[in-house]
Amino acid sequence: MKALFKTLKLNFDKSFSGSWLMQVIWLSASIILFTFILLLINILLSNQLNEWRIIELLLDPGSFASEDRNENRIFALVVTLAGAVLFTSMLISVISNILQRRVDNFRDGNISY
Repeated sequence: MKALFKTLKLNFDKSFSGSWLMQVIWLSASIILFTFILLLINILLSNQLNEWRIIELLLDPGSFASEDRNENRIFALVVTLAGAVLFTSMLISVISNILQRRVDNFRDGNISY
């Protein structure tokens, strides 16, 4: 079991630290998977939120303040926090990593202008 976990971790690290395209693919897959999971949870909770409202909360956490129904607020808060984590921390990290690698390649002389 420990060897399987180590192999999975190593493969993830190798693929995620690869090209900028792989990082964007991992980020996109994470966003799509997490959105799909939230939509499934919403269906299991008897459609507390509209599907477009879930996507809106993921993309714009500031729209949480306009949630007026009290029974939806807890689920809306979870969706808002997930969107904040996905789109602020992960997206900014991937973009800054791509730019930093570009700068490093330029400094190392691998890119010429």
